[in-house]
Amino acid sequence: MNWQKLYKEYWQEGSIVMRLLILHTFAYLLIGLTSWACTLITPLRWWNLGLSLSFYPEWDKVLYHPWSLVTYALPHLNFFHFFGNMCLVYALLPVMAYRLGTRRFLWAYIGGIIAGALTYLLGYQLLGAQTIPPLSLQGASAAILSVCAAAVMVDRKILSSFTLRFTGNRIPPIALWVFLFLVFLGAGRGNLGGHLAHLGGLLFGIACGLYYRKQAKHPASVFTSDREELLRKTRHSSFSSLSPEERRRLMKNLPKDKN
Repeated sequence: MNWQKLYKEYWQEGSIVMRLLILHTFAYLLIGLTSWACTLITPLRWWNLGLSLSFYPEWDKVLYHPWSLVTYALPHLNFFHFFGNMCLVYALLPVMAYRLGTRRFLWAYIGGIIAGALTYLLGYQLLGAQTIPPLSLQGASAAILSVCAAAVMVDRKILSSFTLRFTGNRIPPIALWVFLFLVFLGAGRGNLGGHLAHLGGLLFGIACGLYYRKQAKHPASVFTSDREELLRKTRHSSFSSLSPEERRRLMKNLPKDKN
């Protein structure tokens, strides 16, 4: 197996969504293998890497593990939780990434993760442990909802023209709305913190989308920023380092020869 070819094809030249899938899959496998290996070593038998990366709403744990504001998106409760999230990333986010662009997509994705954790933290501090049990927060659902909300706010027609990547069939807008709502409720009855995290990601995505729409009223500045970003990436690496989507955007945005 040519690992260098796979690395170039799927990471260097892959889309941002493909890179997210690789990152989450690699993290899930590494967390699982590390935690399993620790069970074989008596002094480390108590340690679980996934729980160390998870987010907890108590202040002492937040201060001792500040990275958990972001890293909680990497571990998952179980394989089905991981597989479900990755199916959502694969099926929903490519269309959103194409509409938002790589840079704005990443802002919405990472910002949704942080907003989800902060909303959980705020809700726990205001309502207390009797209302919101301090359970571990894991998974990328808040980020997925944030990106979807941002893309819908930028272009509401995206729902009416959405096709499912698994089959290529067009999905009725009402069906997609229902599906996203079920994702929002997917944390379960006993995990109110998960619902708060979903709400935080959703609200952050809406705010991002409104900001992006405001930027779109000045298309020249957005156009220049996107073109300069792609040209800078090309100069730093090469044209072949661009994903097919980025190549199309660059060729579309290049000034046309008037001669």
